[in-house]
Amino acid sequence: SLSADGSRLASVTVSGKIRLLDINRGVKLQEHGGGTQSFGSVVDSVALSPNARFLASERLGTLFVWSTENEGQVLREANMAAPLCFSPDSRLLAAVSESGVRIWQTDDWSEKDLPDALPAMNSPQINALTFTPDSRRLVFSPSRFASKLIVHNLESGSIEGELSGLESPQAVCCTDSIVAASGSDGNVCVWNLETQSVLKKFRAHRSIVVTVALSPDGRTLATGGNESEIKLWNTDNFELIGEIKGHHSQIWNVQFSADGKHLASASMDRSVKLWDWEKQIAHISVADVSHRNTTVHSSSKPSAASRSSDNDQVDLAVRAPRQIHEVSPGQNIQSAVDAAEPGDLIRLSGGLFDISETIVVSKPLTIQGTPGRGGQSPTEPTILKAAEGLTYVLQV
Repeated sequence: SLSADGSRLASVTVSGKIRLLDINRGVKLQEHGGGTQSFGSVVDSVALSPNARFLASERLGTLFVWSTENEGQVLREANMAAPLCFSPDSRLLAAVSESGVRIWQTDDWSEKDLPDALPAMNSPQINALTFTPDSRRLVFSPSRFASKLIVHNLESGSIEGELSGLESPQAVCCTDSIVAASGSDGNVCVWNLETQSVLKKFRAHRSIVVTVALSPDGRTLATGGNESEIKLWNTDNFELIGEIKGHHSQIWNVQFSADGKHLASASMDRSVKLWDWEKQIAHISVADVSHRNTTVHSSSKPSAASRSSDNDQVDLAVRAPRQIHEVSPGQNIQSAVDAAEPGDLIRLSGGLFDISETIVVSKPLTIQGTPGRGGQSPTEPTILKAAEGLTYVLQV
Protein backbone atom coordinates (compact mmCIF):
# COMPACT_ATOMS: atom_id res chain seq x y z
CA SER A 1 0.00 0.00 0.00
CA LEU A 2 1.47 3.36 -1.11
CA SER A 3 1.04 6.84 0.31
CA ALA A 4 -0.33 9.48 -2.04
CA ASP A 5 3.04 11.22 -2.42
CA GLY A 6 4.81 7.93 -3.08
CA SER A 7 7.25 8.35 -0.20
CA ARG A 8 5.92 5.58 2.06
CA LEU A 9 5.08 1.93 1.42
CA ALA A 10 3.36 -0.51 3.77
CA SER A 11 3.65 -4.27 3.44
CA VAL A 12 2.85 -7.44 5.36
CA THR A 13 5.17 -10.45 5.37
CA VAL A 14 4.08 -14.07 5.32
CA SER A 15 5.32 -14.27 8.90
CA GLY A 16 2.68 -11.70 9.87
CA LYS A 17 4.91 -8.64 10.28
CA ILE A 18 3.43 -5.31 9.19
CA ARG A 19 6.10 -2.92 7.97
CA LEU A 20 6.21 0.76 7.02
CA LEU A 21 9.07 1.72 4.72
CA ASP A 22 10.60 5.01 3.61
CA ILE A 23 10.99 4.46 -0.13
CA ASN A 24 13.42 7.29 -0.83
CA ARG A 25 15.85 6.27 1.90
CA GLY A 26 15.12 2.54 1.64
CA VAL A 27 14.74 2.08 5.39
CA LYS A 28 12.15 0.57 7.70
CA LEU A 29 10.25 3.10 9.81
CA GLN A 30 7.92 0.81 11.76
CA GLU A 31 7.23 -2.86 12.33
CA HIS A 32 4.30 -4.46 14.14
CA GLY A 33 3.21 -8.00 14.92
CA GLY A 34 4.80 -11.12 13.52
CA GLY A 35 5.50 -14.66 14.59
CA THR A 36 2.53 -16.35 12.91
CA GLN A 37 2.41 -17.62 9.35
CA SER A 38 -0.54 -15.97 7.64
CA PHE A 39 -1.06 -17.06 4.03
CA GLY A 40 -4.86 -16.80 4.21
CA SER A 41 -5.13 -13.01 4.37
CA VAL A 42 -2.30 -11.77 2.22
CA VAL A 43 -4.13 -9.71 -0.39
CA ASP A 44 -5.30 -6.29 0.84
CA SER A 45 -4.65 -7.17 4.49
CA VAL A 46 -2.55 -4.03 4.99
CA ALA A 47 -3.45 -0.42 4.14
CA LEU A 48 -1.65 2.89 4.48
CA SER A 49 -3.76 6.04 4.52
CA PRO A 50 -2.97 8.23 1.48
CA ASN A 51 -1.77 11.02 3.80
CA ALA A 52 0.55 8.44 5.45
CA ARG A 53 -0.79 9.21 8.94
CA PHE A 54 -2.27 5.77 9.69
CA LEU A 55 -1.25 2.17 9.11
CA ALA A 56 -3.94 -0.52 9.24
CA SER A 57 -3.79 -4.30 9.06
CA GLU A 58 -5.98 -7.31 9.61
CA ARG A 59 -4.20 -10.13 11.41
CA LEU A 60 -5.76 -13.38 12.62
CA GLY A 61 -9.25 -11.88 12.64
CA THR A 62 -8.38 -8.61 14.39
CA LEU A 63 -8.15 -5.17 12.79
CA PHE A 64 -5.28 -3.00 14.06
CA VAL A 65 -4.66 0.67 13.24
CA TRP A 66 -1.51 2.52 14.30
CA SER A 67 -0.44 6.14 14.11
CA THR A 68 2.64 6.54 11.90
CA GLU A 69 3.68 9.58 13.92
CA ASN A 70 4.14 7.88 17.30
CA GLU A 71 3.43 4.19 16.50
CA GLY A 72 0.58 4.24 19.01
CA GLN A 73 -2.43 2.01 18.46
CA VAL A 74 -5.54 4.06 17.67
CA LEU A 75 -8.01 1.25 16.89
CA ARG A 76 -8.40 -2.45 17.58
CA GLU A 77 -11.47 -4.41 16.52
CA ALA A 78 -12.06 -8.16 16.81
CA ASN A 79 -13.95 -10.39 14.35
CA MET A 80 -12.68 -8.55 11.28
CA ALA A 81 -11.24 -9.73 7.99
CA ALA A 82 -9.40 -8.47 4.93
CA PRO A 83 -9.82 -6.73 2.55
CA LEU A 84 -9.55 -3.26 4.08
CA CYS A 85 -8.87 0.13 2.53
CA PHE A 86 -8.68 3.86 3.26
CA SER A 87 -10.64 6.38 1.24
CA PRO A 88 -8.51 8.50 -1.13
CA ASP A 89 -9.11 11.57 1.05
CA SER A 90 -7.86 9.59 4.10
CA ARG A 91 -11.02 10.38 6.07
CA LEU A 92 -12.50 6.86 6.13
CA LEU A 93 -11.34 3.29 6.70
CA ALA A 94 -13.45 0.40 5.46
CA ALA A 95 -13.07 -3.24 6.47
CA VAL A 96 -15.11 -6.44 6.53
CA SER A 97 -16.78 -8.00 9.56
CA GLU A 98 -19.08 -10.98 10.09
CA SER A 99 -22.07 -8.64 9.79
CA GLY A 100 -20.90 -6.82 6.65
CA VAL A 101 -18.95 -3.69 5.78
CA ARG A 102 -17.88 -1.42 8.64
CA ILE A 103 -16.49 2.09 8.19
CA TRP A 104 -14.60 4.32 10.64
CA GLN A 105 -13.96 8.07 10.46
CA THR A 106 -10.25 8.70 10.95
CA ASP A 107 -10.58 12.11 12.63
CA ASP A 108 -11.92 10.58 15.86
CA TRP A 109 -12.20 6.84 14.97
CA SER A 110 -15.93 6.82 15.51
CA GLU A 111 -17.85 4.30 13.45
CA LYS A 112 -19.92 5.62 10.59
CA ASP A 113 -23.58 4.61 10.61
CA LEU A 114 -24.56 2.59 7.57
CA PRO A 115 -28.16 2.12 6.44
CA ASP A 116 -29.96 -1.18 6.84
CA ALA A 117 -30.32 -1.19 3.08
CA LEU A 118 -26.61 -1.91 2.73
CA PRO A 119 -26.44 -5.66 2.09
CA ALA A 120 -24.65 -7.72 4.68
CA MET A 121 -21.97 -9.98 3.34
CA ASN A 122 -22.60 -13.70 3.37
CA SER A 123 -19.03 -14.42 4.45
CA PRO A 124 -16.35 -12.34 6.15
CA GLN A 125 -13.84 -13.83 3.71
CA ILE A 126 -14.80 -11.73 0.70
CA ASN A 127 -12.23 -10.39 -1.73
CA ALA A 128 -13.21 -7.11 -3.40
CA LEU A 129 -13.55 -3.73 -1.65
CA THR A 130 -12.51 -0.21 -2.71
CA PHE A 131 -13.49 3.47 -2.64
CA THR A 132 -14.01 5.56 -5.73
CA PRO A 133 -11.39 8.33 -6.24
CA ASP A 134 -13.80 11.02 -4.96
CA SER A 135 -14.28 9.03 -1.70
CA ARG A 136 -18.06 9.32 -2.16
CA ARG A 137 -18.80 5.71 -3.07
CA LEU A 138 -17.82 2.25 -1.95
CA VAL A 139 -17.59 -0.63 -4.45
CA PHE A 140 -17.57 -4.18 -3.06
CA SER A 141 -18.68 -7.76 -3.62
CA PRO A 142 -21.42 -8.97 -1.24
CA SER A 143 -19.85 -12.42 -0.84
CA ARG A 144 -16.90 -14.50 -1.92
CA PHE A 145 -18.89 -16.32 -4.60
CA ALA A 146 -21.01 -13.37 -5.73
CA SER A 147 -21.52 -12.69 -9.41
CA LYS A 148 -21.80 -8.94 -8.95
CA LEU A 149 -20.34 -5.84 -7.32
CA ILE A 150 -22.39 -3.31 -5.37
CA VAL A 151 -21.93 0.47 -5.69
CA HIS A 152 -22.91 2.22 -2.44
CA ASN A 153 -23.21 6.00 -2.19
CA LEU A 154 -21.81 7.04 1.21
CA GLU A 155 -23.37 10.51 1.11
CA SER A 156 -26.95 9.48 0.35
CA GLY A 157 -26.71 6.08 2.03
CA SER A 158 -28.28 4.44 -0.99
CA ILE A 159 -27.32 1.65 -3.35
CA GLU A 160 -26.54 3.27 -6.71
CA GLY A 161 -26.43 0.08 -8.65
CA GLU A 162 -24.97 -3.36 -9.25
CA LEU A 163 -22.17 -4.36 -11.58
CA SER A 164 -22.87 -7.83 -12.93
CA GLY A 165 -21.15 -10.09 -15.42
CA LEU A 166 -18.19 -11.49 -13.48
CA GLU A 167 -18.15 -14.64 -11.37
CA SER A 168 -16.41 -14.53 -7.97
CA PRO A 169 -14.76 -11.08 -8.06
CA GLN A 170 -11.30 -11.29 -6.50
CA ALA A 171 -10.14 -7.66 -6.52
CA VAL A 172 -11.53 -4.32 -7.66
CA CYS A 173 -10.18 -0.90 -8.60
CA CYS A 174 -11.68 2.18 -10.18
CA THR A 175 -11.17 5.65 -11.61
CA ASP A 176 -13.72 8.46 -11.78
CA SER A 177 -15.41 6.79 -14.74
CA ILE A 178 -14.65 3.06 -14.84
CA VAL A 179 -14.50 0.06 -12.50
CA ALA A 180 -12.30 -2.98 -13.16
CA ALA A 181 -12.50 -6.29 -11.30
CA SER A 182 -10.71 -9.60 -11.58
CA GLY A 183 -12.26 -13.06 -11.48
CA SER A 184 -11.27 -16.51 -10.30
CA ASP A 185 -11.55 -17.86 -13.87
CA GLY A 186 -8.83 -15.65 -15.35
CA ASN A 187 -11.22 -12.99 -16.66
CA VAL A 188 -11.25 -9.25 -16.02
CA CYS A 189 -14.43 -7.22 -16.38
CA VAL A 190 -14.62 -3.44 -16.84
CA TRP A 191 -17.78 -1.35 -16.30
CA ASN A 192 -18.85 2.22 -16.82
CA LEU A 193 -19.27 3.52 -13.27
CA GLU A 194 -22.20 5.81 -14.04
CA THR A 195 -24.25 3.54 -16.29
CA GLN A 196 -23.14 0.23 -14.69
CA SER A 197 -22.84 -1.23 -18.20
CA VAL A 198 -20.07 -3.65 -19.17
CA LEU A 199 -17.43 -2.02 -21.34
CA LYS A 200 -15.24 -5.07 -21.80
CA LYS A 201 -14.76 -8.57 -20.46
CA PHE A 202 -11.60 -10.37 -21.48
CA ARG A 203 -9.31 -13.21 -20.41
CA ALA A 204 -6.23 -11.71 -18.79
CA HIS A 205 -4.54 -14.78 -17.25
CA ARG A 206 -4.64 -18.55 -17.54
CA SER A 207 -6.24 -18.93 -14.10
CA ILE A 208 -7.25 -16.72 -11.17
CA VAL A 209 -6.52 -12.99 -11.47
CA VAL A 210 -5.49 -12.07 -7.93
CA THR A 211 -5.04 -8.32 -8.27
CA VAL A 212 -5.87 -5.37 -10.55
CA ALA A 213 -4.86 -1.71 -10.56
CA LEU A 214 -5.77 1.24 -12.78
CA SER A 215 -3.32 4.05 -13.40
CA PRO A 216 -4.51 7.45 -12.11
CA ASP A 217 -5.20 8.66 -15.67
CA GLY A 218 -7.23 5.51 -16.36
CA ARG A 219 -5.24 4.67 -19.48
CA THR A 220 -3.46 1.55 -18.19
CA LEU A 221 -4.72 -1.49 -16.32
CA ALA A 222 -2.22 -3.71 -14.49
CA THR A 223 -3.14 -7.30 -13.59
CA GLY A 224 -1.41 -10.07 -11.68
CA GLY A 225 -2.19 -13.73 -11.10
CA ASN A 226 -0.60 -17.14 -10.70
CA GLU A 227 2.02 -16.26 -13.30
CA SER A 228 5.09 -14.30 -12.20
CA GLU A 229 4.55 -11.55 -14.79
CA ILE A 230 2.54 -8.37 -14.31
CA LYS A 231 0.48 -7.63 -17.42
CA LEU A 232 -0.28 -4.12 -18.68
CA TRP A 233 -3.41 -3.39 -20.74
CA ASN A 234 -4.46 -0.37 -22.75
CA THR A 235 -7.92 0.67 -21.53
CA ASP A 236 -8.84 2.16 -24.92
CA ASN A 237 -9.06 -1.29 -26.53
CA PHE A 238 -7.91 -3.58 -23.68
CA GLU A 239 -5.07 -4.97 -25.72
CA LEU A 240 -1.93 -6.21 -24.00
CA ILE A 241 0.76 -3.54 -24.26
CA GLY A 242 3.49 -5.18 -22.21
CA GLU A 243 4.57 -7.42 -19.36
CA ILE A 244 6.74 -6.63 -16.35
CA LYS A 245 9.04 -9.49 -15.43
CA GLY A 246 11.17 -9.84 -12.33
CA HIS A 247 9.10 -11.69 -9.75
CA HIS A 248 9.51 -15.43 -9.43
CA SER A 249 6.09 -16.51 -8.20
CA GLN A 250 2.40 -15.54 -7.99
CA ILE A 251 1.64 -11.82 -7.95
CA TRP A 252 -0.33 -10.95 -4.82
CA ASN A 253 -0.89 -7.22 -5.21
CA VAL A 254 -0.21 -4.27 -7.53
CA GLN A 255 -0.79 -0.56 -6.96
CA PHE A 256 0.07 2.57 -8.94
CA SER A 257 1.55 5.63 -7.28
CA ALA A 258 -0.69 8.70 -7.29
CA ASP A 259 1.48 10.42 -9.93
CA GLY A 260 1.24 7.34 -12.15
CA LYS A 261 5.01 7.08 -12.58
CA HIS A 262 5.58 3.94 -10.57
CA LEU A 263 3.91 0.62 -9.87
CA ALA A 264 4.38 -1.29 -6.62
CA SER A 265 3.99 -5.06 -6.60
CA ALA A 266 4.04 -7.82 -3.99
CA SER A 267 4.60 -11.49 -4.74
CA MET A 268 4.61 -14.93 -3.20
CA ASP A 269 8.37 -14.84 -3.83
CA ARG A 270 8.53 -12.75 -0.63
CA SER A 271 9.50 -9.48 -2.27
CA VAL A 272 7.94 -6.07 -2.80
CA LYS A 273 9.14 -4.14 -5.85
CA LEU A 274 8.73 -0.59 -7.14
CA TRP A 275 8.81 -0.31 -10.93
CA ASP A 276 9.12 2.36 -13.57
CA TRP A 277 6.27 0.65 -15.39
CA GLU A 278 6.56 2.71 -18.58
CA LYS A 279 10.07 1.36 -19.13
CA GLN A 280 8.90 -2.06 -17.90
CA ILE A 281 12.10 -2.58 -15.93
CA ALA A 282 13.02 -2.34 -12.28
CA HIS A 283 15.30 0.53 -11.34
CA ILE A 284 17.26 -1.64 -8.94
CA SER A 285 17.06 -5.42 -8.78
CA VAL A 286 17.78 -6.79 -5.35
CA ALA A 287 17.69 -10.24 -3.80
CA ASP A 288 15.22 -11.17 -1.10
CA VAL A 289 16.54 -13.99 1.03
CA SER A 290 13.81 -14.70 3.54
CA HIS A 291 10.27 -13.85 4.55
CA ARG A 292 11.77 -11.82 7.40
CA ASN A 293 13.12 -9.26 4.95
CA THR A 294 10.90 -7.11 2.75
CA THR A 295 12.70 -5.93 -0.38
CA VAL A 296 11.89 -2.56 -1.94
CA HIS A 297 13.10 -1.48 -5.37
CA SER A 298 13.58 2.29 -5.56
CA SER A 299 14.81 4.70 -8.21
CA SER A 300 16.55 7.25 -6.03
CA LYS A 301 18.84 5.43 -3.61
CA PRO A 302 20.06 1.88 -3.01
CA SER A 303 17.53 -0.12 -1.07
CA ALA A 304 18.09 -1.48 2.39
CA ALA A 305 16.22 -3.90 4.62
CA SER A 306 16.45 -4.70 8.29
CA ARG A 307 18.26 -7.73 9.56
CA SER A 308 17.12 -9.67 12.61
CA SER A 309 18.31 -6.77 14.76
CA ASP A 310 16.14 -3.70 14.27
CA ASN A 311 19.17 -1.43 14.63
CA ASP A 312 21.29 -3.14 11.96
CA GLN A 313 20.90 -2.40 8.29
CA VAL A 314 22.56 -3.96 5.29
CA ASP A 315 22.58 -2.92 1.65
CA LEU A 316 20.88 -5.60 -0.41
CA ALA A 317 22.74 -7.00 -3.36
CA VAL A 318 21.99 -6.94 -7.07
CA ARG A 319 20.82 -10.19 -8.60
CA ALA A 320 24.16 -10.91 -10.25
CA PRO A 321 26.37 -12.33 -7.44
CA ARG A 322 29.27 -10.15 -6.37
CA GLN A 323 31.49 -13.17 -5.78
CA ILE A 324 31.09 -16.94 -6.07
CA HIS A 325 32.40 -19.20 -3.28
CA GLU A 326 32.84 -22.86 -4.23
CA VAL A 327 32.45 -25.32 -1.33
CA SER A 328 33.16 -29.07 -1.59
CA PRO A 329 32.29 -31.94 0.79
CA GLY A 330 34.65 -31.90 3.73
CA GLN A 331 34.91 -28.11 3.68
CA ASN A 332 33.06 -25.95 6.22
CA ILE A 333 29.96 -24.24 4.82
CA GLN A 334 29.70 -21.91 7.83
CA SER A 335 33.22 -20.59 7.18
CA ALA A 336 32.26 -19.76 3.60
CA VAL A 337 29.07 -18.04 4.78
CA ASP A 338 30.98 -15.97 7.35
CA ALA A 339 33.59 -14.94 4.79
CA ALA A 340 31.06 -13.97 2.12
CA GLU A 341 29.87 -10.42 1.52
CA PRO A 342 26.16 -9.55 1.13
CA GLY A 343 25.02 -10.61 -2.33
CA ASP A 344 27.63 -13.36 -2.80
CA LEU A 345 26.81 -16.85 -4.06
CA ILE A 346 27.76 -19.96 -2.04
CA ARG A 347 27.87 -22.83 -4.52
CA LEU A 348 27.89 -26.33 -3.01
CA SER A 349 29.33 -29.05 -5.23
CA GLY A 350 27.77 -32.49 -5.50
CA GLY A 351 28.30 -34.95 -2.68
CA LEU A 352 27.52 -35.49 0.99
CA PHE A 353 28.01 -32.69 3.51
CA ASP A 354 27.92 -33.78 7.15
CA ILE A 355 26.38 -30.91 9.15
CA SER A 356 27.31 -31.07 12.83
CA GLU A 357 26.13 -27.55 13.77
CA THR A 358 23.32 -25.42 12.37
CA ILE A 359 24.51 -23.12 9.58
CA VAL A 360 23.51 -19.57 10.52
CA VAL A 361 22.97 -17.00 7.74
CA SER A 362 22.53 -13.36 8.83
CA LYS A 363 23.17 -11.54 5.56
CA PRO A 364 21.59 -11.62 2.07
CA LEU A 365 23.24 -14.56 0.29
CA THR A 366 22.35 -17.20 -2.28
CA ILE A 367 23.24 -20.77 -1.32
CA GLN A 368 23.00 -23.08 -4.30
CA GLY A 369 23.27 -26.84 -4.45
CA THR A 370 24.10 -29.08 -7.40
CA PRO A 371 21.39 -31.30 -8.91
CA GLY A 372 22.34 -34.87 -9.67
CA ARG A 373 22.25 -36.17 -13.22
CA GLY A 374 22.07 -39.69 -14.64
CA GLY A 375 23.13 -40.95 -18.04
CA GLN A 376 26.58 -41.75 -19.32
CA SER A 377 28.25 -39.11 -17.12
CA PRO A 378 26.31 -39.24 -13.85
CA THR A 379 26.90 -36.61 -11.17
CA GLU A 380 26.03 -36.62 -7.48
CA PRO A 381 23.49 -34.21 -6.06
CA THR A 382 24.28 -31.99 -3.10
CA ILE A 383 23.10 -33.67 0.12
CA LEU A 384 23.15 -31.97 3.53
CA LYS A 385 23.05 -34.59 6.28
CA ALA A 386 22.29 -33.37 9.80
CA ALA A 387 24.04 -34.91 12.76
CA GLU A 388 21.87 -36.87 15.17
CA GLY A 389 19.91 -34.52 17.43
CA LEU A 390 20.41 -31.46 15.16
CA THR A 391 17.01 -29.81 14.68
CA TYR A 392 17.88 -27.41 11.86
CA VAL A 393 20.48 -27.65 9.11
CA LEU A 394 20.09 -23.96 8.15
CA GLN A 395 18.83 -20.95 10.08
CA VAL A 396 18.22 -17.60 8.39
